[in-house]
Amino acid sequence: SAMLCAAGLEAGKTGRVWAVLLCAAAMALGSAVGGGRILKAVGREMAPLDGHAALCSDRAAGLTLALCTLLGLPVSTGTVKVCAAAGAGHRRGVLRGRVFGRMWLGWLATFPVCLGLGWLGGWLCLAVLA
Repeated sequence: SAMLCAAGLEAGKTGRVWAVLLCAAAMALGSAVGGGRILKAVGREMAPLDGHAALCSDRAAGLTLALCTLLGLPVSTGTVKVCAAAGAGHRRGVLRGRVFGRMWLGWLATFPVCLGLGWLGGWLCLAVLA
C-alpha cells in the first residue's frame, strides 16, 4: 500500500490490479521454490498423519481461520495450518517435537529479520532516490 501510494496509484483500479498481480506472482514463486520442502517437513517429518487425523487438522485450521477473519485478527494461514497439524499429531502421538521446535525458531526469527530488511530497504530506497 505504501508503494502504491508513493507511486500515486492507490486511488485507482490500475494500482490495485497491479498490486494483486504482483503479490500473486510473488506468492506463486515462493510456493514453487519452497513449497515442496515445507510440505515434506510438515507431512512426513513433523507429524505424519493418517487420513482421519489430516482431515481433522484441515477442518480445525479452516474453522480457526474463519473465526479469526470474523474477529478481524491478523493471522498467518500457514502458521495456523502447521499448528493444526501439530495439534492433531500430538493427539495421535506422532508429533516430532524437534521438527516442530525448528519451525517455531524460524517463526520467531521472521519478525525481527523482516523488520531489519524492511527498514534497510526503505533507508536505501530513500538514499538512492533522494
